[in-house]
Amino acid sequence: MIKIDQALCNFCGECARICEAKDIEITDKCAIPLNINCSECGHCYAICPPKAIEIIGYNNKGLKEYKSDCFDIDPLTLLNFMQFRRSTRSFLPQKVEREKINLLLEAGRYSPTACNYQKLRYVVVNNDMGKVRDMLWDGAAIYAKRDGDDYLLERYKEYLESNKTVDALLYDCSQLIFILAPEENDACIASSRIELLANSLGLGALYLGYAKLAVEASINLQNYLGEDNESKTQVVIAIGYPNIKWQRIVPRKPLSVVFK
Repeated sequence: MIKIDQALCNFCGECARICEAKDIEITDKCAIPLNINCSECGHCYAICPPKAIEIIGYNNKGLKEYKSDCFDIDPLTLLNFMQFRRSTRSFLPQKVEREKINLLLEAGRYSPTACNYQKLRYVVVNNDMGKVRDMLWDGAAIYAKRDGDDYLLERYKEYLESNKTVDALLYDCSQLIFILAPEENDACIASSRIELLANSLGLGALYLGYAKLAVEASINLQNYLGEDNESKTQVVIAIGYPNIKWQRIVPRKPLSVVFK
């Protein structure tokens, strides 16, 4: 729901024009929030010139006003950055600082979600890495045996025979981020933003598809993560400081596209 300060409103109509739900009515004196179909997307708040709108139940203080030098990114620089990022499978033992993890979570918090539901939940594993790594390997083994994944079973065998020193599941990352949500799409969008920001912070990141399958196969992991019908593990990301330095962008297959 939104509230409009009538003393500030100049009834320009911008809020009503941008409202996808058609939930704001403009009169000759002011804008009136109907609050019938409001999804709390914040478009009206972001576009209102006199800043007359408040979103009820949210912290509306301290939000940054638009400034070109703070918000705009050269598009070619951004494209180069996205092309240069690599999946990291070699990490240093150094832990990622809480301040940087909080920035990663902010990137996820501000990612778009269907109908602005904002139902994403995060579990960051830091102190429990040893315990969670064992549970993930156990869950991965359950999945691999059930589905006949011989490749993963070989990894699991190598992990055990090396006295847990060869970790081809988590690659000795320092921390894990589990993203839980009712549906996969919202979590995937959030994870892509987290992964890009991680690279901008000098961190390495890796999507762990097998870790997600391990959670799906392990009741212990599901209980540990607090899963329920509205909160399932959709994406698992390994993070840490990379023990490698990339020198250049790699080639890709030719673009496959049809314009019609």
